[in-house]
Amino acid sequence: MATLTNKKKPATKLKAPTPGKTILSVTDFLNEAPMAADVQEHDGAFHIPILNLENSLDFFRWGTRNFVWQLYKNGYAKLGVGASLELLLSYTDENGEKVVDRPFVGACNFLIESVPFEDWLATAKSLCIKNAAAHAGKKLGRGLNADVMPKRQKNPLAEGISGTPLREPDSIMQEEIRAAMERDDKGALELYSKIYVIN
Repeated sequence: MATLTNKKKPATKLKAPTPGKTILSVTDFLNEAPMAADVQEHDGAFHIPILNLENSLDFFRWGTRNFVWQLYKNGYAKLGVGASLELLLSYTDENGEKVVDRPFVGACNFLIESVPFEDWLATAKSLCIKNAAAHAGKKLGRGLNADVMPKRQKNPLAEGISGTPLREPDSIMQEEIRAAMERDDKGALELYSKIYVIN
């Protein structure tokens, strides 16, 4: 895997194995909590920086495939990127007899302006790797923010918004609504009518 620097990555420090065990199994490794030094906080949420995560991934033979990305403009004409990839973790089974290949899918999307411009594609790939790795186990980020995530509410748009005042559409939304009217897009108009005042 190509890296941006020529610096050698430090080896991952693992917790001491449980007494009586001499080898850390894949299951035990993935079920461990990440080391406190590997986790950082940002705006009240936690994440494992990509270099720390890669050090933990080095427990496996790992790689990525099918990295795809697409640029898009949101409703406010701001440029964003959506991306996805497959993270492959390969390891020998508990009996040491066969190689297990496990793929995990990760995706991300964000506005380009939220990162330094020259780093947007590397950021997209890193976020996809982090998202995919979190599916594998606690050591790689699963449940890292379980205590800080708000409880999910029912989607009011799925049931129709009742008692919520409609908003006045801005100029960009007015153009979207006008275009939906011209092409007789009933689905879009129904959605817009639950959010915006349509004249």
